[in-house]
Amino acid sequence: MFTALISLLIISCNQPPQTEPGKPVTPKALEEKSSEISVSGRGNGDILESLYKEIVDKDPDLKELENQVAGLNDHKEDSVEVFNNYKNRNDLYYSTAIAVGGTVKDSVIREKIKTLLTNSRENFTAGMSTPDNLVTRLRNKEISLADMHTLLKITKTLKVIEQYQKDNLPSGKPIESVIKELDQVTRKAETLSKQ
Repeated sequence: MFTALISLLIISCNQPPQTEPGKPVTPKALEEKSSEISVSGRGNGDILESLYKEIVDKDPDLKELENQVAGLNDHKEDSVEVFNNYKNRNDLYYSTAIAVGGTVKDSVIREKIKTLLTNSRENFTAGMSTPDNLVTRLRNKEISLADMHTLLKITKTLKVIEQYQKDNLPSGKPIESVIKELDQVTRKAETLSKQ
């Protein structure tokens, strides 16, 4: 009997609190006790990101999209890194070769080395136009995706915040009450000042 009672207590403590029927559920990011929201719009406590994360957690399509975006970022970095390493090695070679060639004392040989390296570098640069264009296209598409992702976050969270606004507009009665009190105290102060 005692074990059953303890088990029932544990189970009931682990249940989420029941909301009143008909009362809208406020997203965690918009709850008054949510202290992790920043007003700045940046950082880990960003209200937009917090709301969007709550929406993603409930929507399998959005969850899949977020996984795809994260995967693309990993693939992109890997592919661009390989390309940049290749290009940097070649640039390093040409810089070093030009510096070493410049130390040659014989002016005819030094000029021949300079011409060989200049021609080779121009050929390399011409050959890199297609990969450079690919990287430029990748960057442009990355910007487009980031912009579209931002639009998605705003459109999804805008619906939530607008519903929150409708459902949670505070009553003006407490403020009206304070205004009445201020009026009464002001009148009393005015009356007492005339005595």
